[in-house]
Amino acid sequence: MKTLLAISFVIALPGLRLLGEEPAAQPGQQITFFQRMFGPNAAAQPAALNNPPAQPKNVSLIGWPLFPAGQLPAGQAVNDLAAARLPVGNYANQTLYLVGDFRVTASADRRAVLRSMHDNLRIIAEYTPWNPAPADKAPLTLDESRGLLIRRIERNADGFLTFFVRDIVQP
Repeated sequence: MKTLLAISFVIALPGLRLLGEEPAAQPGQQITFFQRMFGPNAAAQPAALNNPPAQPKNVSLIGWPLFPAGQLPAGQAVNDLAAARLPVGNYANQTLYLVGDFRVTASADRRAVLRSMHDNLRIIAEYTPWNPAPADKAPLTLDESRGLLIRRIERNADGFLTFFVRDIVQP
C-alpha cells in the first residue's frame, strides 16, 4: 500500500509543478494555456491547423469525394424548373446534379446561399476548403460538368423550397 501511494505521489509531482509554475510573460505578451503546459517555446497551434492542406491528387473528405470537372459520377442533371418538381426528402443516396443560372445572395466561409432565376428556390451550397464559395452577389452558371450534388430538399413554412447541395468538383 505504501508503495502504491509513493508511486502515485511521484507521478503527480511533475503535474503539480506544471500547474504551479507559470512562465514569466513579457509586457504586452500573453502566455497561452498550450504554452503553460508544454513550455514557453511551444507554438500555440501548428501551422498545419491554421491553413488548409494543399490539395492532394485524389481529394476525399470523410463522406465527401471530389472529382475532376467533367468526370462526375453518372447521374441526372436537373435545372431549377425540373428541381422544383422533385418531392421533398433526402437525396443523399441518389446522384442528382443541380445545374442552371443562379445568383449568390449570401456567402461566408465555406457556404453560399444561391437563388434561382425563379425566386421559389433557395439553395444552400457547401464548398470544400480548396474550392471557396463564390462571392456575394456574383452570378453563377453551372453546367453538367460542374453541377452541385443535391443532398436534401425541404419545403419551408413560407412556401420556399430549400435545396441543400454540395460542390463535389475539384478546383
